[in-house]
Amino acid sequence: MLKYIRLNFGSSPQAPPLQLTPGPITLFIGPNNSGKSLLLKEVSKFFDNPKEVRGTQKIVADLDLARPAEGIPLRSVLDQLGAQEVGKKVRVPMSSLNGIPRSFIRQARTDDDEGLGYLGEAATLNLDGRTRLSLVERKMAGDLQAPPEDALNILLQDENLRQRLRKATHDTLGLHAVIDPTGMQFLRIRMSARAPEDSHEELGFSERVRSFHRNATDIMEMSDGIKAYTGTLMALLAGKHRIITLDEPEAFLHPALARRLALDVANIAKERGANTLVATHSAEFLMGCIEAGANAQIVRLTYSQGAATARHLPAEELVSMMQNPLLRTTHLLSALFHTGVIVTEAEKDRAFYDEVNHRLMTFDGTGSHGTSFIFAQNKQTTHMLVAPLRRLGIPAATIVDMDFIKDGGKNFTNHLNAARVPEITRHSLSETRGRLKAALEKSNPEWKTQGGIKVLGPADAEACRDFIQRLADYGIFVVEGGELESWLPKLGMNHSKHAWLYEVFDKMGSDPTAPGYVRPETGDVWDFIRKIARWIHNPNRKGMAD
Repeated sequence: MLKYIRLNFGSSPQAPPLQLTPGPITLFIGPNNSGKSLLLKEVSKFFDNPKEVRGTQKIVADLDLARPAEGIPLRSVLDQLGAQEVGKKVRVPMSSLNGIPRSFIRQARTDDDEGLGYLGEAATLNLDGRTRLSLVERKMAGDLQAPPEDALNILLQDENLRQRLRKATHDTLGLHAVIDPTGMQFLRIRMSARAPEDSHEELGFSERVRSFHRNATDIMEMSDGIKAYTGTLMALLAGKHRIITLDEPEAFLHPALARRLALDVANIAKERGANTLVATHSAEFLMGCIEAGANAQIVRLTYSQGAATARHLPAEELVSMMQNPLLRTTHLLSALFHTGVIVTEAEKDRAFYDEVNHRLMTFDGTGSHGTSFIFAQNKQTTHMLVAPLRRLGIPAATIVDMDFIKDGGKNFTNHLNAARVPEITRHSLSETRGRLKAALEKSNPEWKTQGGIKVLGPADAEACRDFIQRLADYGIFVVEGGELESWLPKLGMNHSKHAWLYEVFDKMGSDPTAPGYVRPETGDVWDFIRKIARWIHNPNRKGMAD
């Protein structure tokens, strides 16, 4: 149905605007406040008045529908969406469109903006969190001789759809969603431990029917997760819409349920030939869509320092991340939903730097907001986490101890390649690394634990700082003091690697109101993390994919 969507921006401030051709599933992901939900709203708003809206919105610049073949009347297209005549208007069930005058339809064209607006609005179903929950609320029983207008009444009149709903809820929740008509004037959803023996046991009024529904639970007495999952499926099964916007479908759902819902949504979209646009913050929902084999398209949105970006992510890259055991165990996919990522050598490094960043954000706001801290197995494997994230346009910085300089050859090259350092610059850095290693070894063979850069003379120290800064320009941050344990020396920690983290956390304190609680200062590790934050939030940072 959707021919294309063109946004107002692209993968970088200098890149051309992104234009995409939606398939069955298009996922809009990214950090909080990046515009995911707003994009869905702007798609829907576009159909209100395409001529006036086009070019005026913040995110969606333009869109178009795949128009019916010339000569096909608008009414025949609306019939495919389940259109019904209500008085002098034609309505599509569950659509926000109040109705199209029959007089207009007789002369309507699908190749102008007015026809585009009516067709787009009729074909669109918007499902946000509140709507999904409201779908399972009890509804007035409609006239069975009249066309049904809401999901519950549509399901009431379609045995096949009710069976599909029951199967889905039973497979996922272990309960059968059934329609209870025994309220006479209204319908409600109940969740039953067993399926009805026949349609009469579900929809009749005999004692057998009343007993069946008494033994089932009113869905309104159940969790929001069950309500949201069931409501979403009801809407997708009952409607015939070709454009569906789904805002944060993972809301109220535990991870496994979010993943299962993604499979259901993707399969229904494929079956119907619909375009489902999803704004999500869930790695589980993302993985479910990919696993469904629906040729999911993924677009990552960001907004930082007044600059918005939209990057089309290749699904095969995400599949590779899901299949790699090291990447999967580090929950790397969750990084897609953060502003940036900081990769450390080990878990204790991650814990310490994360705490430092937390205090910076709490007390002066100079840390890196919306940033995920993850850890590799050692410094030799940090590049394996950084490389795929950089390829996906995610600012992934890495923190390494200064013995990083010891590693030449392939190890050093791997880090530079992951950070997307240009080839000519790589050769220069490799040569400098070798000379600095020799100077450090000559000054003090134990230089890593004896002060790092401090063991060098003035000239060599200046060269080392220049080398470290050149790496930092590309998101590789080296601890000048040599190692993690060199930070916050005034607290007087023991340099034992096994005890240092526990000791430093104890001396930093845990209660901000207690005397002695360590707050951010100028210098030391505080400025180190501030520097990393500036790189992550700089839209013109070096080392990113084009």
